[in-house]
Amino acid sequence: MIMKKITLLLITLVTINSAHSQITYNDIADFTFTPNSFTGIGIDFNNDTIPEFTLDEQGDGTVGTFFNSTDFNFIGYGSLAGGYGWDIIKPLTNGFTVNNTGSFEAQGDAYINAMWQNPGDEFPEGISYVGVKLKLGANTHYGWLRVNSASGVITLLDYAYNTTANESINAGQQVLSINDFSNTMKVSYYPNPAKDVIHINSKNTIKEANLIDISGKTIILKVFNNNVNISAFPSGVYFLHVKSGKNTAIKKIIKI
Repeated sequence: MIMKKITLLLITLVTINSAHSQITYNDIADFTFTPNSFTGIGIDFNNDTIPEFTLDEQGDGTVGTFFNSTDFNFIGYGSLAGGYGWDIIKPLTNGFTVNNTGSFEAQGDAYINAMWQNPGDEFPEGISYVGVKLKLGANTHYGWLRVNSASGVITLLDYAYNTTANESINAGQQVLSINDFSNTMKVSYYPNPAKDVIHINSKNTIKEANLIDISGKTIILKVFNNNVNISAFPSGVYFLHVKSGKNTAIKKIIKI
């Protein structure tokens, strides 16, 4: 089964033509917004240590955020003219496509299970998703947050976004989406197999690196002097995807 997954991913990477789209997925420790605790958590989609916004418990189970609506927004109910619904985040189901056709109604603040919301707008019991539109630099991206509702108490489980500007993402999508990929620069990695540090041998200075597991999940790596450290990852087969400007390369590596 593992070999089949590796083969399918290799076929996908080799047969598509030119390169860019991918999903960055953040699997965090579950964070429960305990009613009347007024606690919060920063949401850092691109893992640059600077949260794009913060979700806070705001009393009696209401979970909300304040934000610059030119940079961030959420799929919500209603419209500004529609009364209470305009700043209420709408629960999405698994597979819902988050893109520019979404009803991004919130205008600077947005809430899950707000005390003042219209009846029927609360998140249902179990798993739901929040659709997010965000700006990173000058570019617009789409993402999702996965939450669990249990008797009105909200727990944040994980979140992800599409690193390609203006490209859609499906709620719950964690797998790397390479719509069109090609190797546009020559690289070699050593050692391979490797236990901890891998050196990327290239005439280009590597600016970005992602480690992709056999399921397609991608993790951003820190690059220092064309070196990356993979010591924290389990043994197995991965793909190392590196970038230098518009140039990219991807190769199979083995972690021992």
